[in-house]
Amino acid sequence: MPSHDEVRDLLFRAFGEWTIRRSEPAWATRAVADADARGFLTDVGLPVQALNLFSLDPAFGEAPVTLADRLSDLPPSAGVSTTILDAYGQLIYLGSLPDLGAFLDPATGRVLSFVSWSDPPFVVNGGIAEFAYFLAYVETHRRANGVLLDDLETEEGYEAAAVVAAHLMGVDPAAFADADENIWPVWMDDGFAIGLFQDWAWDHYAVEYFLSRGIDPTVREPSRPLPRRMNGWPAADGGAEA
Repeated sequence: MPSHDEVRDLLFRAFGEWTIRRSEPAWATRAVADADARGFLTDVGLPVQALNLFSLDPAFGEAPVTLADRLSDLPPSAGVSTTILDAYGQLIYLGSLPDLGAFLDPATGRVLSFVSWSDPPFVVNGGIAEFAYFLAYVETHRRANGVLLDDLETEEGYEAAAVVAAHLMGVDPAAFADADENIWPVWMDDGFAIGLFQDWAWDHYAVEYFLSRGIDPTVREPSRPLPRRMNGWPAADGGAEA
């Protein structure tokens, strides 16, 4: 398990300290029973966006949104199982993730996700610190000698990606324990197809977060494109705002 200090340093290097959002202590105390997960969320936090994989829930850290909350307004056609709701309704929604989102188990600190609302969740990571570490590690290792892995020769790119995957496997074996169920083996094997090793732009969730806090991401490092022109910020092409 990586230490909180190690994950914090990696997150800051990968995404910038200004992108990391911590939870309010009262929120964490009330909502998260697992001590390590509670400490991580209040002391370190999560990035508002990471790669093309994860976008933090705008309500994160203020009022816990549970799986039960997320499913309460879904129509019958969504196929929500009462068994799943009863067993996992207490899970805390962290944000969007391929499949049906990232959820924190407040009792164990594990990060889980679903392929449907009628099947039990699968393990994304064995802990919230490991989840954040994985996101940051891929971000800081999607280039080799300054070149995106996606731009390398095919064999060289796959070899570099395999080294990244091997490192992550050693950090959190639980994330690779079941190749048929866990999602990280799929993402790492298919990283080039899903754009894991390419550059990426801020999405609208991140932009709204920056706007609400008076943060101008165009003058911060690391620099990333905006999804649209934003009033008061330079245009992505260097021209004046409309």
